[in-house]
Amino acid sequence: MIKGTKSLNSKLNKLADVIAKENIGRATGNAVKIVQAEAKLLCPVNNGELRNSIHTMVEESADKTVGICYTNKAYGIFVEFG
Repeated sequence: MIKGTKSLNSKLNKLADVIAKENIGRATGNAVKIVQAEAKLLCPVNNGELRNSIHTMVEESADKTVGICYTNKAYGIFVEFG
């Protein structure tokens, strides 16, 4: 019998969880960048102020990861929805 296998398995499981969480965050970041690029392509442009204000961020917590594409311009919603 090999000693320490339970401890080793526990450590490997924790490591797998960390690696999976990092990959989910990275994948979410990449996906929201694709959304940002499409939003910038579809954005009507007069002087580029709205297009240049389209940003992304990724919020991670213990139980979820959320990718957000947003603008801080108040009139952006009117351009999007009329």
